[in-house]
Amino acid sequence: MTQDYWWTGQPDLAVASGQRALAIAGKLGDSALEAIANMRLGQAYASLGEYRRAVEALGRNVDRAEKDPTGGAALRSAASLAWMAWCLGYIGDFVEASARGEEALRLAEAAQHDLSLAMAYAGVARPYLVRGDFPQAVSWLGRSIEICRRASFAPLFLLVAGDLGQAYALSGRVEEGLALLQEATAQSGALNLLPTHAWNVTMLAEVCALAGRRGEAPVYVERGLAMARAHRQRWLEAEALRILGQLRAAEPAPGPARAALEEAIGIAREMGLQPLLGRCHLALGRALARASGPEAGREHLEQAATLFRDMGMRFWLERAESALGRSGP
Repeated sequence: MTQDYWWTGQPDLAVASGQRALAIAGKLGDSALEAIANMRLGQAYASLGEYRRAVEALGRNVDRAEKDPTGGAALRSAASLAWMAWCLGYIGDFVEASARGEEALRLAEAAQHDLSLAMAYAGVARPYLVRGDFPQAVSWLGRSIEICRRASFAPLFLLVAGDLGQAYALSGRVEEGLALLQEATAQSGALNLLPTHAWNVTMLAEVCALAGRRGEAPVYVERGLAMARAHRQRWLEAEALRILGQLRAAEPAPGPARAALEEAIGIAREMGLQPLLGRCHLALGRALARASGPEAGREHLEQAATLFRDMGMRFWLERAESALGRSGP
């Protein structure tokens, strides 16, 4: 039930079901059931953007595997570690995210288990993608997606394809990113995997804009924003608002862009999504400078630069510093 609620875009019900399953497993002393419940509960929390709670739930599997390092426990630990890396990347804890991803990789490689390997590769890649190290992200995601295609791991493929499409597009391989996200969006829609579909649609909007297909981008981002709100994916709502604000920045009046980006900043700050918060400040600073002159966006650009510097996000820091250089002394 927890997994079904998650896939059908009802993460709040998934959390309630996962908590019930966890309580029953504890009463029965069923460690395997408890591990599955922790995994599904962690995924549900991640869908809600409650990444600290997700890490806590997933971490219980890691702790158990250290006490009972059998094959099944090790594989469950590898999957949990990969998801932990995914979650920690979103909140900007890149050191811990990388450590968890590397541990997932060690366990998966020792077992030579395809699904665990594909998840571990994706987990290792996520901190690189969020931080802006796209060559490393592409390398790891490419390995993951190769396994997903060969072994027909459709749900995981759709998650990984969204990441790889972004990494391609942001590293200059825009047409490859566009083609992959179009494929993932069509498949996730056909399978009705709602959390993944909302993610793919939203990212397709950004890549369409990068590809110069600005007529299509607003359609996708509005659709992604509606789905994120309907399915309580607040982290994705903030991402969609960032993209919407960036698209609206091309309009003559700054009001619509500012409204979308300020709303995105509010959500990102509330949820502790530091990398996204930096990108929202960068987008708003650029939009205000474009509309009202160099000094209008300076405060937001400086906030973005500080966030990126503190987290070691060099790719995005260079863009913030470049924008500050154009906005005056």
